[in-house]
Amino acid sequence: MISPLFIFFFRYYVNLLFYRRFRRVWLDQHYYPGTGHATLYFLNHNSWWDGLVPLLLNEFRFHQQAKAVMDSRQLEKHPFFKKIGAYPIDRTRSRKAVAALLYTAELLKQKGTSVFIYPQGVISDPSMPLRFEKGIGLLHERCEGVDFVPIALHQHTLFSDKPDLFIKTGNPVRIEQHLTRNNKTLALEDTLNELLVRLRMESCREDLNYERLV
Repeated sequence: MISPLFIFFFRYYVNLLFYRRFRRVWLDQHYYPGTGHATLYFLNHNSWWDGLVPLLLNEFRFHQQAKAVMDSRQLEKHPFFKKIGAYPIDRTRSRKAVAALLYTAELLKQKGTSVFIYPQGVISDPSMPLRFEKGIGLLHERCEGVDFVPIALHQHTLFSDKPDLFIKTGNPVRIEQHLTRNNKTLALEDTLNELLVRLRMESCREDLNYERLV
């Protein structure tokens, strides 16, 4: 169960963790949710730290009623994530996985709500192109009117012995509802791949025009 009091104090602890772990955390924000909007954020997943990025973004930038989908095995290992809005998806059992996706679609019917998902399903090699599981296509079918917003994450040590973390939010993706579930998944996958390529190129510039988040 979500604990607002836990989130209130934990967000400062998370901010401190990022401050100690990274030289800087940079943000290039192109999406500002309206009060009447529901949002599904989809992110690449290449690091353990990705799991804490949603809390950082929502508490200090988006300010929505946020939740996140998390692999059931990882949630069992780190149960404190439940207190900040994570709920499980069991990808080893298709029926349970679909049930978690349908629950997500129900959540997103509420205005001001957001859900963060990692469509790759697992932490993946950052040198490889993103490959999404098909669940995000199902969500797009069920979530008409919801903003599907890509968020690219990248980190490197080009400028310091401590890594810099770069976060780039895209604009809501517009996809025709008549497309097949597989084609919707590919379209969303391509969108985040393209955003990630731009982020990686921009992150190598020392005159980077990003806002410092941490």
